Amino acid sequence: MSDSGVQLSLFQPSDMLAMSSRAGAPTQSTRIDSPEAFAALLRSFDGAARLAFDTETTGVDMTRCELIGLSFCTQPGFGTYVPVGDVGGETWSLRIGTAEWEQLQVALRHTPAQLAAHNAKYDLGVLKRHGLPIRRLVFDTMIAQYAVAPLRRTGFGLKALAYDHLGWGMSEIADLIGHGNRQLSMRDVPLDWVVPYACADADATFRLVDVLSSQVEALGLQHLLNEVEFPLVPVLVDMELAGVAIDTANLAALSGEWTTRLRAVEAAIFHHAGRAFNVGSPQQLSKVLYQTLGLPVRIRDDDSVPSTRAYTLENLRESHPIVPYVLEHRELSKLLGTYADALPGMINPRTGRLHTTFNQAVVITGRLSSSHPNLQNIPITSELGRRVRQCFVAQSGGRVLSADYSQVELRLLAHLADDPVLRGCFERDEDVHASTAAAVYNVPLSSVTPEQRAFAKRINFGICYGMGAYSLARSTGMSEMQAQNFIAQYFRRFSRVKVWLDGTRRKMSREHFVATLYGRRRPFTDMTEQTAVEQRRAERLAINHPVQGTAAEVIKIAMIKLHAGLTAGGYRSLLTLQVHDELVLDVAPGETEAVRELVRKEMETAVPLSVPLKTEIGIGPNWNDAK
Repeated sequence: MSDSGVQLSLFQPSDMLAMSSRAGAPTQSTRIDSPEAFAALLRSFDGAARLAFDTETTGVDMTRCELIGLSFCTQPGFGTYVPVGDVGGETWSLRIGTAEWEQLQVALRHTPAQLAAHNAKYDLGVLKRHGLPIRRLVFDTMIAQYAVAPLRRTGFGLKALAYDHLGWGMSEIADLIGHGNRQLSMRDVPLDWVVPYACADADATFRLVDVLSSQVEALGLQHLLNEVEFPLVPVLVDMELAGVAIDTANLAALSGEWTTRLRAVEAAIFHHAGRAFNVGSPQQLSKVLYQTLGLPVRIRDDDSVPSTRAYTLENLRESHPIVPYVLEHRELSKLLGTYADALPGMINPRTGRLHTTFNQAVVITGRLSSSHPNLQNIPITSELGRRVRQCFVAQSGGRVLSADYSQVELRLLAHLADDPVLRGCFERDEDVHASTAAAVYNVPLSSVTPEQRAFAKRINFGICYGMGAYSLARSTGMSEMQAQNFIAQYFRRFSRVKVWLDGTRRKMSREHFVATLYGRRRPFTDMTEQTAVEQRRAERLAINHPVQGTAAEVIKIAMIKLHAGLTAGGYRSLLTLQVHDELVLDVAPGETEAVRELVRKEMETAVPLSVPLKTEIGIGPNWNDAK
């Protein structure tokens, strides 16, 4: 919901009543209209087995929106709506910060009922911002559905789930507030329309718990949800509400410098092309590179246009002086548009910090993603990307701490495959890439060259991602036969790894799914009618999922334990970012050493494995220097 501040009515009452009648939700809705009715509602929580709840707000950003109402459901078919704040006229409403507000907090804390919500992170974040933190496990129907069927084509919204599982054709929010620049705030919608809409949401959530719980149990996903995903929700709430501190002056300086450089780079591109054109257009760039300048065509995209993708251009870097400029133009344009120019305008004026959104129901392996803005894709290997990271700083007088799991995917491969040789490398704290190089090149460990180690590193990580001889040859320039020989030598050294890989492929082919250590499934369709290319891709995904998915579970558990440790210890330091295998903290003054040891302990003991987990920790005035 977007609070546009528009104060007009888009609909006539008869239109809205017609919309409400299409809801298809058999929910009897009640509005709380007096202190006595509110007190009775709270008393009803004590005898409930389940309490589903939902918030109504003025927008979709939980760090900025205002709470205008709460809906509850304690039995199917009945919903109750509590208006919050100023609703105008003589209508009773629950006032934030009053004794009644405190009574609601106590009731939610002590009710024996199972709490349930859809996209609970949003509701919990809104409530916490308004002084009503909920520190209990909440059954999240969105996350449960994602665990059960991550490849659903109809999405994971409440309305889609209600239609598919309950047969309800529920009204969408746009039916109440409209679209575009004439969109209303939910605060401006009459209560008589809001109440049935909100109560139906709570009722649908209540009923979906039964449907999804049975599916969760049938697939053995209880442990994943109750020990990993649901407990992670309040951790993400606190991370999103905390936000990150940004050095806006440094960003502004970068913007000016890079804008000047971008103009110079564009001029160089036009000089080499012999004319001006839209460098950002793949079609126009392809024509210039391959028709005007005659660069060799290595790869064509699906529409048969010669490729201008980054991978292709990197391989053409030495073919013509225009190519390095094109690559630099792309990086500058992306970093300017996504970060240097965009981030200052996204800083919350109330907190003075930048708040991202972490998503649990996007990446099929279970990895968290980041959006609005995406803070997981800032390049770390390029100088320009590192300069963006320098703009992420600590609270006044504090330090930034970056903690990164060392080679976690390879350690998990050693555990999952139960390979004694690979396990031994980690148990002895050897350089696993050098050890692999010694094996595939059949040389003593002390004789491994940097080039051999770099090549072995590609093999090690490639194995985790299901890379075959063709992919290895393509990425290294060697022949496919040479690549096959190297992989064969690898498997002679780490024979249990090959057994595990082959077993994973068979499981995918026979049972049409693979799973992580905590049971997160990646489903596959029957491959009997797939092409050889499709089958190879499916095999790569099947091998990657248990490794990368388990890595996601490991760091999520570490986040839960670290968050609990920070809270129990009364630390002022904040867990602010998660980027794949890395956690970033904003460490308060005077807490550096204590927090460093807490981070190391919780990350390295997060999950019991047959190999040790190792964490690399850096501390500095900004994210880049800490990393």
